[in-house]
Amino acid sequence: MKQTQVIIVGGGVAGISCARILQKRGIDFLLIECSDSLGGRVRSDTVDGYILDRGFQVFNSSYTNTLALLAEHAPEFKSFHSGALIKTDSGLYAFCDPLREPRYLFKTLCSPIGTIKDKLKMLSLRNSCFNRRPFTSATIEEELLSRGFSSAIIKQFFRPFLGGIFLEPELCTSSQAFKSVFLGFSQGLAQLPRTGMGEITHRLAIPLAHEHILLGQKVVSLKSGQVTLADGETIFAENIVLALDVDSLRTILPELALPRTKTVHCYYFDSNPIAAIKKFLTLNGSSKGQINSIAPLASVSSSYAPQGRELLSVSVLCPANTTTLPCPENIYKELIEWFPEAQPRFIDSYTIKGALPEQLGRSLFSSLNLRLPDRVHLCGDLIGMTEYCNASIENAVRSGLQRGSSLYC
Repeated sequence: MKQTQVIIVGGGVAGISCARILQKRGIDFLLIECSDSLGGRVRSDTVDGYILDRGFQVFNSSYTNTLALLAEHAPEFKSFHSGALIKTDSGLYAFCDPLREPRYLFKTLCSPIGTIKDKLKMLSLRNSCFNRRPFTSATIEEELLSRGFSSAIIKQFFRPFLGGIFLEPELCTSSQAFKSVFLGFSQGLAQLPRTGMGEITHRLAIPLAHEHILLGQKVVSLKSGQVTLADGETIFAENIVLALDVDSLRTILPELALPRTKTVHCYYFDSNPIAAIKKFLTLNGSSKGQINSIAPLASVSSSYAPQGRELLSVSVLCPANTTTLPCPENIYKELIEWFPEAQPRFIDSYTIKGALPEQLGRSLFSSLNLRLPDRVHLCGDLIGMTEYCNASIENAVRSGLQRGSSLYC
């Protein structure tokens, strides 16, 4: 009979972080991951010399808990410019944080993105994120309208930018999640590890003892004190920690009432270097077509593509109740309309189902049924939302550390 003090189900950043703190405390544990390697959604593949992250993701330099856990194993990070390029019907325009990118101040002020009042209100919004008072509106859209932002800047900037973060351009996400994320981008820089986002989880897991990790085994059911694997084996433990995404949690504990999740499509294209992009994320400010954003990954970190080539990460948001992968040929046609000089070549695509839960406000979240069996605990996105206002790499790490620290105290 296999037995341990703690079973951790799920080998993403939350599960790894929980395991790290348990190992440091000398508590016996077993980390079970159904795939062939740790990492969860923060993983990367290498295809013909290109590094393909499992969906477009960035690391934020303000993620202090994650950086502290990485410590001497921290990868080399490369930064995007602070701000974005906005694609409109009339052209491509810089829209930058003047405090971070003063060289783009004149271009930002003179751009047709929003109004001068909108640009001044951006500074006020930035300052509001630094104080402790919560935003008063229920949703992002309501908060932006209450602050007097014009419909133009909501359409051109906030919908594609925040839509890409929360995977919903309607801006129905909790305003508190918005405040948390906007504060993070005001404090830190969007970054990529030199050799892909998967390097983060790989390095987080370096200190873990291999004998405490079980790969390629799926937990199909659980109750207090035990889990059952797909091959029928039962493993016993005093405590069980579920470090799973919401859809996986719904499968293993169908009696729970959980938030809906969001799906996103990511397409990768090789291209010629595009001088206009530099190190900016480019957003679709026209509301036309399927592309939400394009990120020039090799411009930020040259390791993402062979020398002299660009790797474009193209994000397409998934409408509610639809998970069908849009045809790569249609995305290709849109891409060359944006950047004819790119001469892109399709490499591969990913559909990340359940990439994020709906970011509900705390009042709505508290109405969900999250009653777990005795001595079964949660960490990951759900705890990130309830305790820290939004689901992110940093908050998944925080939730794993908090859960590992709270056991046997």
